[in-house]
Amino acid sequence: MRLNFNELINTSNNKLIIYSRNKRNLEINLNLYLDNNFLRCLYYTLGDGSFIKGVYLSNINYRLHADFIKNFDTFFDIHKSEWDFSLTFNENFTEKQKQEAINFWKEKLKIKEIKRIYSTKFNTNKVGGFKTIYDNKELSKLLLNLLDSLKDKIYTNKLTKEQLCVILDGILNAEGSANIDKEKKGLHKITISFNKHDLKEKELFSKVLEKLDLLKYSRVGQDRMFIFSKWINHYKFMRIFVENEVIPFSLHPKRLERLLKGFLNHQRTTSVYKYIKILSIKKKQNLKEMNNFLKHDKSSLEEAFLRKFNDFGFFIVEGKGIRGKPYTFTINDEGMLFLKTIKKCKLWLKTIKEENESITI
Repeated sequence: MRLNFNELINTSNNKLIIYSRNKRNLEINLNLYLDNNFLRCLYYTLGDGSFIKGVYLSNINYRLHADFIKNFDTFFDIHKSEWDFSLTFNENFTEKQKQEAINFWKEKLKIKEIKRIYSTKFNTNKVGGFKTIYDNKELSKLLLNLLDSLKDKIYTNKLTKEQLCVILDGILNAEGSANIDKEKKGLHKITISFNKHDLKEKELFSKVLEKLDLLKYSRVGQDRMFIFSKWINHYKFMRIFVENEVIPFSLHPKRLERLLKGFLNHQRTTSVYKYIKILSIKKKQNLKEMNNFLKHDKSSLEEAFLRKFNDFGFFIVEGKGIRGKPYTFTINDEGMLFLKTIKKCKLWLKTIKEENESITI
């Protein structure tokens, strides 16, 4: 399913002129189809920006700003030179620290000037607080109409699972985190923050999770975030992205690496994978046959397959475990999807590790 401007803003015109008092008028081609990149852009901006009196993005991740500028150039013909850039430092920054931050943003975004520079008594990142801004009320109206139309499509099941995953990825890049259990090195929890004073934001995030069949695997914590804890909930979260070939935290490689490492290194992941992988070798196996591969005690295999992992739904159990009718185990579609999820996560991790070697923040 593809989305175009005509459909989303309910018009048959091919072009739309967005007028401006202080900037040039924008001529929008309404025949363009909105791709996944722009869909993701809208929702990380919804999380870490604003669509009121123009549009802006506020985030310390320069990749989001670069992607933001690129998308608005593609779909609204707003050139990099037409944006305003704002940088805020903690008031205790030295001149050297300020200049290092200025140089960082100018280099990463390949911009010539940062016109708006402020100081604050609040703590900031070492590269300051950065905003990319375009002041235009008419553009705001168009973007808010797009978001209203997309919200309606979310609520009425008119978006594909892939598009919903892309939207969730956008939300994750702005509001998501993945925390590691420092002692066990496995994934502890995945969180998605929302503004507790904005019921519409909470409702939207909740609806996206619901449409992806993920809401039931989360809980609300501190009245400000959705929390995915427990291993099976982590798996369900990872599975939906793998199924739809969408990478979570796609513009936040450090968080993505933490998510993937935490999930793959989790004791339950490694344990389940070791056992379920055996079932992919042969369609149907009994405990004795599996023991020939794993070299485990029969009782430990029986404990794993009949009690520990049976509730995950990765295999079918037949037989009664008595002489003449031994238990047999057959991997099912969910089990094959689990193996695919592990394989894909390992591939994503290998790729992201190489990219992260050169990251400074």
